Amino acid sequence: MNILFLLAAQSNGLAAYANLQTGIRQLFAVSTTDRNTFQSYEENIAEGLEDLAAVEQELNAPGISQQDSAGFAAQRDTIRQMIQQAATAKGTLLNNIATSRASAAASLLTQNGNLPALSPVYTVHEKTVNDILLRTVAQGIYTFAEGNYNTLRTIANLCPLSDGEAVLRARALLTLVNENPVVYDDETICSFERAQPGLQLKSGYLRVYPNPAANQVVIEYNIANSTENLFLLYNTLGQLVKATVLPVNQRNFQLSLEGLPEGAYWYRLPEVPGTAASGKLIISH
Repeated sequence: MNILFLLAAQSNGLAAYANLQTGIRQLFAVSTTDRNTFQSYEENIAEGLEDLAAVEQELNAPGISQQDSAGFAAQRDTIRQMIQQAATAKGTLLNNIATSRASAAASLLTQNGNLPALSPVYTVHEKTVNDILLRTVAQGIYTFAEGNYNTLRTIANLCPLSDGEAVLRARALLTLVNENPVVYDDETICSFERAQPGLQLKSGYLRVYPNPAANQVVIEYNIANSTENLFLLYNTLGQLVKATVLPVNQRNFQLSLEGLPEGAYWYRLPEVPGTAASGKLIISH
């Protein structure tokens, strides 16, 4: 059964996503040798500072002779040199780790860009969060541009059950920059997604494609009423980002998505007779 699963994963492209996640996890792993070496430098510095404090105390003792003062001064210089050597070595080790990580992150960034476009919505979020992570935190950058921050916030507000592990990783990245922790009520969020009505209308049909979309979508509709219908697009914060009228004498309409950041959105036709039509649209430029 496991072999069949792996073969299926390789054929549908999911294995590439899993391999990339493994690479990202390894990216932040530190070898046992490096950890031990770093710990040794830290201990040497701590011990050196203690010794330095003791020597300084002797130097400042009342009635110290000139000969003792010269001896303690020489000890102080030696200890300072040892501390500086340990600090320099520690800095070099950290720089080497950071350089190696940045190089590996660049390779993973290329792999992420080459991941196959798959239909499950969580793969869109996966690529998006991977891209932001590999361009920032993996490079030692712990701030996000406004566009990236908004994208992470959009994904973080989704349901992790349907929108994948990327939702949880987006939330983790946001903790680096949010002063106050954000509490996500997943029971409410996921219940809201499950409660969304489908696209079966009592008075016709509505189809929005492609989904995920890049720069525009086609709204295909056949609604049995004689008035123009308003198509509304909201982000996950409930903010209206697009509003357009669907002409009554047409059966499809092209809606531009230019200027909208990547992420999940909700669309609604509030004026359709019967239950208002709604659904989720993913934007991935």
